[in-house]
This record gives sequence, structure tokens and C-alpha cells, in this order.
Amino acid sequence: MRSTAWPGCLRVVGALGALVATSASLSACGLVVGIQDIDVTTGAGGGGGDAGDGGSGGGSGGDVDAGPDVPPPRGLGCDDAIPLVFAGFGALEFDAETPESGTIEGGPFTGCTTSSGPEHVYVFDAPGPGFLTASLPAAATSFDSVLYARRTSCSNPDGIVLCHDQVPGTLGGELISFPVTAGERIYLFVDGVAPEDRGAYHLTVSFSPGASCAGPVPIVLGTGVGSFATLLGANEPGMDNHAMCGKCTTSECAGLGRQTIYSIKAPLAKEVEVRLQATFDAVLYARTTCENKLTQLAQDGCVDAPDKGNEVLFVPGGVTPTILVVDTNADSPAGPFSIRLNLK
Repeated sequence: MRSTAWPGCLRVVGALGALVATSASLSACGLVVGIQDIDVTTGAGGGGGDAGDGGSGGGSGGDVDAGPDVPPPRGLGCDDAIPLVFAGFGALEFDAETPESGTIEGGPFTGCTTSSGPEHVYVFDAPGPGFLTASLPAAATSFDSVLYARRTSCSNPDGIVLCHDQVPGTLGGELISFPVTAGERIYLFVDGVAPEDRGAYHLTVSFSPGASCAGPVPIVLGTGVGSFATLLGANEPGMDNHAMCGKCTTSECAGLGRQTIYSIKAPLAKEVEVRLQATFDAVLYARTTCENKLTQLAQDGCVDAPDKGNEVLFVPGGVTPTILVVDTNADSPAGPFSIRLNLK
């Protein structure tokens, strides 16, 4: 046995830090990582077996003890999942083409009817708490795609976290975002609706803290009017440690609990309808600058509904991002929530 190292790539992504990924040498399996090659050498890691059911899982860098001429994972199944490895927080981008056949069924789930096409499988082992967000831009997807994620087990459909199939017949445009905890294993699937649905795609995956202005969860809605996306989140308990609150009709400083912060961008829409469902007494507000309370949107920029977690807010579309904050009222326990984004 000998140690095999594959060339790696490195890029700094905004203020979130650096990322490490398998290099463009993955073209041997139809994958190109869309980041700049600077001749760094790093281990690509192994494919991801199911956690706890005999799979050893993927490595996270360093030399891999493998036999001669062992290729990197190609994403052609659960035991061949492509590792998503971040150095801290950041983003990875992949240009790829799904294979001619696949064996993993993804649906039906809420929001998805079926996903019987060929797929690519990615695996992520969360180094700490944060938010995992993945998207398939419509402009760079050539087939009717489905994007979904499972926890812990790659092959068990009961482990579904979130599934998105954009408006029927649409090529691409899927986006999912959800919280992860330290040590949690996530399998991410780029799939086709029907067996004949396969082709080229561009996948963006980000890992972000989401709890402060320094690292909001990036949401880019690249589809047009009539499309949608669903986000899952969870606010931590405790008092606010970032001096955030919204100026609502019910209070000059509504919130004061811990929050989750998103950066919303919808280049092809005039506005985005934000519908929040929460298990706690939530406050929803939007700003153009995260740290500056004076930049809160002028009309209904803060909503604190009388019902628990039933807020609706409209934010502008366009290329300029809007900061969206899901806050917790000070006298309420925190907990999970979901957001439905409808492009208008």
C-alpha cells in the first residue's frame, strides 16, 4: 500500500475564510471544481460510507493510504460520495455532469414528487455548528433537476432533511439551506426528476455560521417570478449577544433574543415574499446593512405577529442583497423554524 495525494485548490471567500477542495483533476470523473488552482497539495479524502452502519466515512485532508492509481471519489453512489471539505467557513463550487444511470430514489418528500434520474452524491461531516446551503443555478443547469439532503444514512429515505424541486419542468433553480451540528454527517444529492433527466450542472455549497453579521447565511435566488425556496433554521436559546433588534409597531426594539441572519438576493424578481413559521415567539425584520438599525426597510420592515411564529414580510429583489433577521422575543424560548421564499 502506498500513500496517494491529489492536487488541491485554495481560495479565500469573502470574510468567511478559506476553503479546501479536490482540484480540477476530478475532470477524470466529469467534475471540475470552480476555484483557482494555486498548486497546493492536499489529500482528497475517502468517499463517505453511512455513519454507524459499517462505512468508515471520508477523510478531511492529508495523505490517503490507498492502493496504486486509486481515483478520487466520483459521486456515483453512497460509497463513492464526494467529500465537501471546508477550512473553517466558506463556499465550494462544482461544475459537473450527472452519469447516465443511477440507483438512489429520493422521493416522494414534501416539495418533491420523485427523483428517479441518475445522481451525484456528496458528503459533508460538519466540523461544528452552522448552516449548510446548496443551490443549482437555473442558468447553469441543463436538465430537470432535484436537490435534496439526508442525515446520517445515505441510503435511508427516512433521513431526509430537505428536498427541493423547482416549478415543474424548470431546469435547475433548486436551493436548500438548513442547520447542522458538530459531528453530523450530511449526504447531498444532485438528482433528476425522471430517468431521462441528466446533464450538466453548477453546484454551489456554502457552510456559514449564520448567527452574526460577520457570517450571514447566503441565499441567492437565481430563478424568475413564480419560483420558490424553503429554508430551515433554528435559533439558539439565550439573550442577544449582537445588539440586534427590530423596530416594530409593537416595540421600538423587538427581539433581544438570539437570531439567525440571512443575506437574500433575487436578481430576477421585483420582490420576495418571506413567510416564517416558527415554534417560538419570533420577530422578522429586514435591513440593507446588517449592523445598522437605521437601514431597516421603511414599510413593514419589522413584523411581530400576535400568533407564534406566523410572520410575513416582503423584501426587494435585484442584485443588491437584503439582510433578513429571524429574531427571538426576549420572553420566549428559542427553537426551530422554516421560511418559504416566494418570488414575485
